[in-house]
Amino acid sequence: MCKAIGYLQQLQEIGNQVNKDYLLLIAEEIRYNNLQLDLLHYIENADLSTLEKKMQVCETLQQLRRERRKIKNEKETLEKINIFYFQFNNKFKEIMKDEKKQNNWIYAYKSEEFKKLNGAVCKSEDATNQKCITLNTFFKSLLKKII
Repeated sequence: MCKAIGYLQQLQEIGNQVNKDYLLLIAEEIRYNNLQLDLLHYIENADLSTLEKKMQVCETLQQLRRERRKIKNEKETLEKINIFYFQFNNKFKEIMKDEKKQNNWIYAYKSEEFKKLNGAVCKSEDATNQKCITLNTFFKSLLKKII
């Protein structure tokens, strides 16, 4: 495996973690939205006749909104990274396909000498096969033609 694939795999691991964190923030935002809704229903039905009770509810709502805003801001930032991650992940899959092709490449020969081989090169242990020649024999004959 080449270094580039290793780097890409590290990026993919980071992207996976970003996605997990993003999903957790969505759940946390929903939780805070529900808390806020419950607090609003409490205000609607509670006896808030004293100023102290009203101040306490107002401070609670303010703190809840501030915490929700922190979560929402972080979620929005991670959302942008998450979009990039999914685009990267698609490219990563393409690169992995290319890597497989590179490991199993087939070269189309350009020179006439190599074209004549047409897959007839064999390992030295298969030299008894009449349809193939060893690379050693081929290169010796090629050198004779060149020199």
